Amino acid sequence: MRLHSLLKSSLALLFLIGSLSGCKKEADEEPTPPPGGSGGGGYSVEVMVLNEAGFPLSGASVSSGSAQATSGANGTASLSGAPANDGKIVVKVELDGYFNGYRNVSVISSSLHYCTVRLIEEQVIGTTDANTAGTINAADFRLELNGQGFQNGQGDPVTGTINVSARYINASDPDIIADLMPGGDFSAVGEFGEEGVLESYGFTAFGFTDDNGTQVFPNSGSAQVVMQLPQDAIDQINNEGANAWFFDDISGQWVFGGAITVSGTEVYMPVTSSGYGNCDKLRARGTIKAEFLCGTDPLINVEVKLRTTGAGFARTYNTSTNANGRILVEVAVNTSGSTYNVTIQTYSQSVTVMPNEIEDMGQVDACSGPPAPQPVPNAYGYGHRRKRL
Repeated sequence: MRLHSLLKSSLALLFLIGSLSGCKKEADEEPTPPPGGSGGGGYSVEVMVLNEAGFPLSGASVSSGSAQATSGANGTASLSGAPANDGKIVVKVELDGYFNGYRNVSVISSSLHYCTVRLIEEQVIGTTDANTAGTINAADFRLELNGQGFQNGQGDPVTGTINVSARYINASDPDIIADLMPGGDFSAVGEFGEEGVLESYGFTAFGFTDDNGTQVFPNSGSAQVVMQLPQDAIDQINNEGANAWFFDDISGQWVFGGAITVSGTEVYMPVTSSGYGNCDKLRARGTIKAEFLCGTDPLINVEVKLRTTGAGFARTYNTSTNANGRILVEVAVNTSGSTYNVTIQTYSQSVTVMPNEIEDMGQVDACSGPPAPQPVPNAYGYGHRRKRL
């Protein structure tokens, strides 16, 4: 199978982050989903499409499975009948002049969900002859080509000028990473099929076109990206390891893409396609869930941030409450557990989550002080408790 059709990517180095994806739920944790909601259609998603600066983008094509819509003047698009697979709705956004955007939305108790997708503008950083070796330099990375050529979508060799569009999103701002990272939840499948969440040091977006604007792909082994990371990130990678990962726009997950090479503070990764790639560490998965209220009313479509820090990275996840005020967020955790700071509006609470466990915050009145202890789980499985995934 061709790497570029399955993986869609390139690569890079980063920071570290985690997830907002669907978790396999126990039978008593969630109410019965709407008809067709667990594997077919049945869910509605209100999508806000923005550029990197936070301004709305109109005319974007928004889809999830067969559900389709177009963003209006205010940047919003409404998907109806979106499918959910393994508890996750995969939203894709396309707009000329921008790299495709993706967001995974965890299904939790409501047929109406909300998400924001920020698109990364395509920037041409240079041109090259398809069969000539050379280096294209950008502000904080470089692309090295060895002259072994490009091919089109049918696998035929191409000649002539190749236009290269590329962006590197570094880990200096946790909010930017959380907003722009494809999928938003860092859900990943490892080399041997193991599932987890990525700890990321940054990501890249690459696009290659010929003079007719047709997408082309570098031949295997013909291109690599070289990124420079801070010393603490390099130390973390040297101590614990990292690999290349590529984003699969069908499953909405990151897929194992092979080994990286570290030399000093530079990381070398292969570029095999158009799309997204990064240099990350696969961690165990933990899950944080909560129901946010203001008094007795659910807080609907309100941003929730989850943060933790560590040497060389900062794990950051941004999500939105659904129509019942609920969230379900998968996060990267260490073997001994990780503590996240969960913030909504002016309310903040620290939560420690263990590998392969659900940390249930229960009902949280975000308009008051810290939540009172919750009684044993109600019909929706709420009440402050941990469960094994």
